[in-house]
Amino acid sequence: MGEAMLEETGLVVERISSDRVKIKVVRSSACESCASAAACQALSGGNEMRVEAHDKLEVNVGQQVVIALPEKTLLWASFLIYILPLMSLFIGIGFVKWLLPHASQALIIAGGLGGLALGFFGIHYYSRRLKTSEYLPVVVRTAE
Repeated sequence: MGEAMLEETGLVVERISSDRVKIKVVRSSACESCASAAACQALSGGNEMRVEAHDKLEVNVGQQVVIALPEKTLLWASFLIYILPLMSLFIGIGFVKWLLPHASQALIIAGGLGGLALGFFGIHYYSRRLKTSEYLPVVVRTAE
């Protein structure tokens, strides 16, 4: 059985390279039920988002296309954005409490903030790899 894919329809607005295109996607009804819908809208500046996608079909600017992203990729990205910083915060707190059992609250808070900062740095470092890897959506077909 094939891997579950999330699909969206969009308009090719720019060719970035021979195998990459930028696609304008309008938020779908599936976005409305997502817990992060408000964050996406705030980050994208409205109902439209522009995403980079692998293009194996050699589509042209102005074409309507369908892009797909594996569900596991979206779940992994959600983990990185939401869970990893929280875990880093608690690890920072735990590290300070383990290292200095009688530490003041200010020092424990500083340890938590330090862990949080390291978590965000790790996400920033890892996100560079995401743009050049298998984590981008793929143009799967032209839209009818």
